[in-house]
Amino acid sequence: MVSVLACHLLAQASFYWISDSVTEPTLAGWWKNYTDWLAPYLVTAANYVGIAAALQLAAERAAPLLRSGRTAR
Repeated sequence: MVSVLACHLLAQASFYWISDSVTEPTLAGWWKNYTDWLAPYLVTAANYVGIAAALQLAAERAAPLLRSGRTAR
């Protein structure tokens, strides 16, 4: 969770302060932008972690079946 928050902070802050998309950056504007995008960023990160966990679980469950199938032949 901490790493996701740190990554979002770095990515969002650098975009807000460096890009030409924001004509007059302010600290209040940056904070609003940060909090507006924080929830979608966390949801996306959680989805990726969930997909990776499901794939890991599937691989762990399939590995014994694949090993037993190879030795039975």
